[in-house]
Amino acid sequence: MQTKLQMYQEVSKQASKRLWSDTDYFRSFLVTSARLYKYRFKDQMMIHDQRPNAVACAEYDTWGREDIANRFIKRGSKGIALIDDSKDKTRLRYVFDFADTSPRDDRSKVPFFWSITEENRQLSLQACLHVLFHSAFFAVYALIRCHSFCKTHRFSRCFCFSGF
Repeated sequence: MQTKLQMYQEVSKQASKRLWSDTDYFRSFLVTSARLYKYRFKDQMMIHDQRPNAVACAEYDTWGREDIANRFIKRGSKGIALIDDSKDKTRLRYVFDFADTSPRDDRSKVPFFWSITEENRQLSLQACLHVLFHSAFFAVYALIRCHSFCKTHRFSRCFCFSGF
C-alpha cells in the first residue's frame, strides 16, 4: 500500500509532466505561481495541482500568529500537501490558502494582494520592459565576451554561439 508521501511524490511527477506538455495547464500554472512567488518552483507546482485558485498560502501556525495574521483555519479545511526534502528525511508539510481562514477578531489581518490595475498598468509595463531590456543586453554582452575569450585562447570551436 502506498504511503501519503509516495502518493504526493507521484502527484508531483504527474504535475511536472503535465506542466511541460499541456499549454493551458502551463498558463494556468503561471497565474498561480505569480500569486505565490515566494514559494519554490516545486511547491508552486504542488499548490497549483491541488488548488489552482490559491491566492496566499501559509502553514497552520503562521495563520494563527497574532503578530502575522491572527486568523484561524476553518473547520474541515483540507491542507495543501508540499514535499519537504530540505532536511535529512523527506516529509510532507501542509499549507492552507487564505480562503481556508477566517478572522479571529478585529485585529485580524488580510494579506496584501497585489494586482495590475488601470492606475499601475503603465508603470508595471515600463518596469517589465526595463528588466527585459537589461536582461537581454547583459545576455548578449556575456555571449560576446565568451566568444572573445574563445578567440583569444584559440579554441577550435566557440560553444557560446553555435553559428560562429
